Amino acid sequence: LTLTITNPIWVTKTRLVLQYSSDPTSKQYKGMVDALVKIYRHEGLPGLYKGYVPGLFGTSHGALQFMAYEELKRDYNKYKKVPSDAKLDALEYVTMAALSKIFAVATTYPYQVVRARLQDQHNRYGGVVDVIGRTWRNEGASGFYKGVVPNLIRVTPACCITFVVYENRQRGPGMDSHTGRQAPAETLETKRGACFPPQRLSLSTWRCVEVRGKKVEASNQLTHFRSNILEADWGH
Repeated sequence: LTLTITNPIWVTKTRLVLQYSSDPTSKQYKGMVDALVKIYRHEGLPGLYKGYVPGLFGTSHGALQFMAYEELKRDYNKYKKVPSDAKLDALEYVTMAALSKIFAVATTYPYQVVRARLQDQHNRYGGVVDVIGRTWRNEGASGFYKGVVPNLIRVTPACCITFVVYENRQRGPGMDSHTGRQAPAETLETKRGACFPPQRLSLSTWRCVEVRGKKVEASNQLTHFRSNILEADWGH
């Protein structure tokens, strides 16, 4: 759905970037709206969806990146002999994010080259197979990775920042910074007849236990101090 909505914007961006004439008066497009209108007028709807098929392969990019990221974290924590869900420091998260992004880009980047060449107004191709065949014959494997270094420089910092913020938001209040697990029960603020504040617990399934007639929500991950809850004196 996202690709279907944004593909005309990618076509417009590619066309505008490839206007390399030194004479301003000879430029085909004056801006984004002008490009959209002219592409539709001269090439119809298919013109706005050039490169759509190779773009479909780009949907796997995010899946590959998250898979690599989670596998790297799991193996790294196993190497350190800590729980698989233990929290890491910012530098470790940055390293994992960068490596997973490099893996995803190296795996899926050729589709971006194919898509861009299909959208190029200066060359005509018969389709995806034609682009792949001509690129391979004329440039070899390296032809499918043209521009990969600037692309990595552009996307990797944003990816690292995103994952560091995401992981630190996942930690939340009440989480131990070293183990990544919920803090002991005595550190949680409770009120008589009230439930634990949900923001202090993880987003796992909740259960309610009866404690002297009072309902208290507890996370499934807090079983290690359930006995403390049951023995608490809620009368004071």
